[in-house]
Amino acid sequence: MRIAICTDKIEIREQLNHEMQTYLTNNAIAAETVLCSDMDRLISRKSDFYDLYLIQIEWNGTSDGIDLASAIRTRNKSSDIIFLSYNLNKVLKAFEVNAFRYLMLPLDCTRFSYYLNLAVTRYRSREMQQVLLHRGEDYIQIPISRIIMFETFENRKLKVETTRQQYFVDDRMADVEHMLAGRGFMRVHRSYLINLSYIRELQQSAAIMINDQVAYVSRRNKKSLKDRYAAYAKQLIINENEYVLGYMKENQERII
Repeated sequence: MRIAICTDKIEIREQLNHEMQTYLTNNAIAAETVLCSDMDRLISRKSDFYDLYLIQIEWNGTSDGIDLASAIRTRNKSSDIIFLSYNLNKVLKAFEVNAFRYLMLPLDCTRFSYYLNLAVTRYRSREMQQVLLHRGEDYIQIPISRIIMFETFENRKLKVETTRQQYFVDDRMADVEHMLAGRGFMRVHRSYLINLSYIRELQQSAAIMINDQVAYVSRRNKKSLKDRYAAYAKQLIINENEYVLGYMKENQERII
């Protein structure tokens, strides 16, 4: 599991890292934790991918944590984001970028641990859902949540682009499409099978993925891709609204 702690406030960063390391040690969880204090660097490094982001909303300068999360969401819609802030009134704005949870500062360590438990459970659930692929005489298992796209490559192999690395396998595209039916993937071209949650931009005849790879879209699939992606985005909004309503109800006495 890869975790990014994002704030330019050194005291908050150190406290979050301390509580995070304590939590990981006490629960015997293997994770890579990265401390991030440079927003421009975070936004510009498109190849960086984390499973969980802890982002403080208040930053020095003209941009804030919501701007950072918006930039992250353009290339990564599946990772969880936990916002931290001194101002509960920012909660509605925060959930426009599909935040997972919202924590008030000063930090409530008990609630922090509880939210980490939820995030780790979600991560493990995603990692357990795997697809079994052939590579020569061997088999490899890849978590479905990490797969960005499949592309037909030379010598009839499939290139598998994931958030961690690249694989070449011997499976047929049609077989992989069947295995991933109902998992948020779409065959947009005879040579491309893509994960809808990793689309960064839809163009006239192509889908630009979060890793900047281009998946070309056949003429007959253009409308169905737009329709399916719109339905996917709509469901994200529904999920966000349901959580926001529950959170606001739970914290209504603390909202000014």
